[in-house]
Amino acid sequence: MREKKSAPKRRKFHGGSYILYYLMAGAVAVVVLVILANTVLFNCREITVSGSVRYASDEIISASGLKVGDNLLHVDKKSAEERLVESLAYVDSASVKKSFPTRIEITVTEAEKWFYISNGGITSAISRGGKIIEQGSAGKLTVIKGYDPETTDIGAKLVSKTEGKTDIPELILNAAEKAGLKNINEIDITDRFAIKMTVDNRVFIELGTSSEMEAKMIVAAEYVKNQLSPEESVTILLSNPVKFAVRPNIPESSDADSPDDTSGDNSDNSDSSDGEPQTSDPDSGTSSSSGE
Repeated sequence: MREKKSAPKRRKFHGGSYILYYLMAGAVAVVVLVILANTVLFNCREITVSGSVRYASDEIISASGLKVGDNLLHVDKKSAEERLVESLAYVDSASVKKSFPTRIEITVTEAEKWFYISNGGITSAISRGGKIIEQGSAGKLTVIKGYDPETTDIGAKLVSKTEGKTDIPELILNAAEKAGLKNINEIDITDRFAIKMTVDNRVFIELGTSSEMEAKMIVAAEYVKNQLSPEESVTILLSNPVKFAVRPNIPESSDADSPDDTSGDNSDNSDSSDGEPQTSDPDSGTSSSSGE
């Protein structure tokens, strides 16, 4: 009888050992990369500055707190931007960008005078970013009265002591710019529920509250541009932009013009509506005396 040959034994597969080896090697590689990234690979070699005219690049970099050698992965952009705005009076905003692998880019927006506030004999220039940037004569810029700021220190943020007034100047001026209303001489917010504005030294606008300001500025700009003669002086009652009233400003008569005769003939035939408000409808473009 033939003996049965036993089947050859299969060799056991030890692939699991190789998988474990690859996992360990991958983990080591990741650790090495993390160490390199945090120590060598992304260290800053250059810091660039743009947008600054008033300040030197070194001054900007110093104020940011950033320096060559900082690791880009550890740079706190927001903190650096805040330090720039807080420490440099003429910087309204700042942007810090990481340009990998080794560069940091700083861009600043310098503050420009937008309007003035007049308080306690001090006239302070305010930037579009709401910072107090200098003190002196207002020149041709709009003057805000009745604001009462918490401080007039250079570089400080403009904040009113009175609740609800802080953002009113910005609200009005932005709405006026959008509507195309120019030559605003003065805005009086002493009473924030009865705001007054002077345009071109001859148009006096009573705005009421700061609500519906964009609509109010559109109405004012349209009236001044299209319905007002170059020398005419009026008061516009604009607390309601849907239905407003216009009152002509009659200059006071000089002594030389004071009538000595008592005939009274001309006064009997004068227009009885002089000096009375004219109500207007922006949609129809018509106006009528409020005394009618």
